[in-house]
Amino acid sequence: MSGRSWESLPRPRPGFRPGEDTRRSDGVIGFETLAESRAEDGHCAKAIRRWIPKLDPRDRAAAEGLRLKLLQAVDRPRTPPATLASSVYARAIRQRIVGNMWPLVEDPANSPVAFVTLLRRHMWVPADRLVGVNPRNLNKRLINDLNRAGVTAADGWLYGTLDAEFDSRRGGYDFHHHLIVSGGKVAAMERLRGLGPYAPGRSGAHEEGRRDIDRVQVKRVRDNLPDPMTYATKFRVFSVSTYIGEDGTVETGTSTRRVPQPHLTHWLLWMDRWRVSDLLITQGLTLTAGGIRRRV
Repeated sequence: MSGRSWESLPRPRPGFRPGEDTRRSDGVIGFETLAESRAEDGHCAKAIRRWIPKLDPRDRAAAEGLRLKLLQAVDRPRTPPATLASSVYARAIRQRIVGNMWPLVEDPANSPVAFVTLLRRHMWVPADRLVGVNPRNLNKRLINDLNRAGVTAADGWLYGTLDAEFDSRRGGYDFHHHLIVSGGKVAAMERLRGLGPYAPGRSGAHEEGRRDIDRVQVKRVRDNLPDPMTYATKFRVFSVSTYIGEDGTVETGTSTRRVPQPHLTHWLLWMDRWRVSDLLITQGLTLTAGGIRRRV
């Protein structure tokens, strides 16, 4: 990438603004509203305030500082503090990233384009170990895998984000990656299946009882934009319930909700430590004054 930052991307041009535009046939805009983001920050600020007395004394000052940042985002949503723990701030950044990526996804010159989810082994993090996780290290694992599978050497471009889901029953986070890939990199993604970290079997006690897992999910469709792009760039964790099915296997529920306390506060404090670039990986793209461009 160039010396420019994701945070300084220009506002997307008309027709490519996630909060205003959609390609869905029903015309529904799925991107969260500013009012919804302000409400989320307000909820999180209250949740942190209630939990501060129960935190380790070493974490209380950071939690109080984050609580004030979230309240500032609620009060001044046009100029929120720069923290990815804030839904208001993350919404503004996501609009710029997705809106600048959108023309690349729709450009026929970049075909084929696919949306990919990678559920790599050894990405499970128990809740009490989150504080020691560096997202850059998790991304390095993926970069090494892409090199080994020949994805990096293939033509086209790649944009990827680190994501996570929280499971209260198992008490931890399933980190994984969402990617948008183009050109020869789409076919090359399938080669990841031949690497050990993407074998479908269970990889540890935290996956006991689960069915074999499709760890490389490639969807070569571009319907309902920008929804798949905004989903791939959430910067927010949700709690996804798992339960034991009638046949004794572990099933995943279809509904999501906020992460429960104390994990919500711990997650927000963790997100407050990182910049956008710490959570993203790219290949074949560059940031310019005019937006995101394919590297020639």
